[in-house]
Amino acid sequence: MYHFTLTKATVQKIRAYNAANDYSDFKLTCKPGTKENCVSDFVHNTEYGARSDGSCSSASSPQALASCVEG
Repeated sequence: MYHFTLTKATVQKIRAYNAANDYSDFKLTCKPGTKENCVSDFVHNTEYGARSDGSCSSASSPQALASCVEG
């Protein structure tokens, strides 16, 4: 579904993010009124190593994620 490239620089950025935020800092966009088909802002952020070649990497909305997972 998702592919990441973790380099020393991206791991350092992730560690800096974690140091400044709680591990429970889930920034998710979910299907309205539910806790389904949630899309993570962090997972889609190329600054943290996300690549664009995963099957669901372009699923930036709950609807797109549902289509990707069900498709």
